[in-house]
Amino acid sequence: MYLDTLAAAKWDFTQQPWKVSAAGDESSLLFMAGKDLPELRSQFMQLVGRPLVPPRKMFGLWLSEYGFDNWNELDDKLITLQQNSFPIDGVVMDLQWFGNVEAYSANSQMGRARLPRS
Repeated sequence: MYLDTLAAAKWDFTQQPWKVSAAGDESSLLFMAGKDLPELRSQFMQLVGRPLVPPRKMFGLWLSEYGFDNWNELDDKLITLQQNSFPIDGVVMDLQWFGNVEAYSANSQMGRARLPRS
């Protein structure tokens, strides 16, 4: 059963017959039947549409680090992971884009809520 309404709805399966009610004036109740769950799922997806799903590689193993100092460091890590059969799907070039990142430096912008006024 699919209740199409913007209003609050109440489903009560404790009684015979079941009761479904919606507070709003405009609502539609659809009943779908099928021989199995895959058939019901197919009917439901035809009704509401298919959800947008990111590409499969987005759910894979991604390499990320506090910050790569250069491309050679990144390439070395990728080679090591590939030699050990890790299925790398992506790399995050983290933090170095921030610029001016120096440990314990008074000139570093790292961790500041906003840039200083000029």
